[in-house]
Amino acid sequence: MKLKILTSDKLILDQEVDSVTLPGTEGEMTILPHHTAMVALLKNGKLSFGNHGRKEKPLIIGEGVVEVYKDTVLVLTKAAQTPEADPSLH
Repeated sequence: MKLKILTSDKLILDQEVDSVTLPGTEGEMTILPHHTAMVALLKNGKLSFGNHGRKEKPLIIGEGVVEVYKDTVLVLTKAAQTPEADPSLH
């Protein structure tokens, strides 16, 4: 499935993935291929994803929204960066 992460000023990630784990306002959620369509609110936290069975480096994201539709996971967030970019965010 396709994972796209966007902030208000740029595209952060556009990549094929096998799974995405997100910090939802109602708790952590994992999206797998063929997930039902949905929209959910996100809180500040860690977004992780896997590709071909291996985990990629996680991102720290700000508040936002996730939309899952037709094997695309679209994350619209205030900010996204690697934990190394700002250690105070983990």
